[in-house]
Amino acid sequence: MRDGKAGGSRPPLTLLRESFSAVGARFHLVGLFTLSSLLVRFAVHWMGDDPDWILLFAAAVALRFACAAGIFGLLFQSATGGRESDSFVSWTARLLLPIVWVWVKILLVVFVPVGFAVNVYRVAIGSPTLPDRLIEIVFWSEPFLELAALVLSLYSFPLCVLWRARGQWGPHLRAGWRVLRARPAESRPLLLLLVAVAAIEAAQQWTLGREGYKTVPGYAEGLLELAGSCLVLVVFFGATRVVLDRLAAGPREAPAGAGGS
Repeated sequence: MRDGKAGGSRPPLTLLRESFSAVGARFHLVGLFTLSSLLVRFAVHWMGDDPDWILLFAAAVALRFACAAGIFGLLFQSATGGRESDSFVSWTARLLLPIVWVWVKILLVVFVPVGFAVNVYRVAIGSPTLPDRLIEIVFWSEPFLELAALVLSLYSFPLCVLWRARGQWGPHLRAGWRVLRARPAESRPLLLLLVAVAAIEAAQQWTLGREGYKTVPGYAEGLLELAGSCLVLVVFFGATRVVLDRLAAGPREAPAGAGGS
C-alpha cells in the first residue's frame, strides 16, 4: 500500500494514530472547543422557557461557531504540514461564514424534513400541540439524527476549509459524500469514532431526560463533553488528511465540484 504522503491510501491505524497524536499535541484546542459547547449548554439552561434570554443563547451559538472555525483552521494548517501560517483569529474570520453555511445545509437535509413531517402529522390530527407520544419518539430518535448530521459533516467541513483556503467554492455535501464512497477503508474508523460521539451525546440526553436542558451541567456532563469534543477534532483531522491524500493522488481522485469563488 502506498504511503498517504505520496497520494495513496493511508492505513486506517496509521491515520488514527496520527490524528490522535496531532490533537493530543494541541489539547488546548480541545479544551476551548469543549468550553464553547458548554457555554451553549449553560445558555440553554439560563434561557429555560424564557424567550427574553434568546439573545444570550444566540451569542453563545455564535461564539461556538467562531471557536469551531478557528480550531478547524489551525488543525487544517497542521494537517497540511504548516504550509499555512494564519492565526486563530485569521482562520475564524475566513471560515466563520462558510462553516455556518455548511452546517445550515446539513440541518436542512437532516432536521428540517423531520420537523416538517412532525408538523404535517400535527395538522392532520387537528391538534394545536404535539402529542406526548410523538414528542417522546422525537426525543429518543434525536441522537440518531445527530449521527446522520455527523456523517454528512465528516468530509464536508474539511472540504469547506480546503476550498476556502484556496479561494474556491463547491458543493460540500455532495463532494464529501463522494470522498466517503471513494475511501471506505480510511473512512470506516472515522465513522466508528462518530458513532462513539453520538453514543456520548445520547447518554447525556437520555440520562437527563426531556427536561434536562433546565438543569445545571455537572462534572460528569463536562467530562463527557470533553471526550466527545476530543473525538470530533480527531475525526476532523483524520478526514482532512484523507481529503489531502485524495487531492495529492491527482485529478482522478481530487474532490470534484470546486470552482473559483
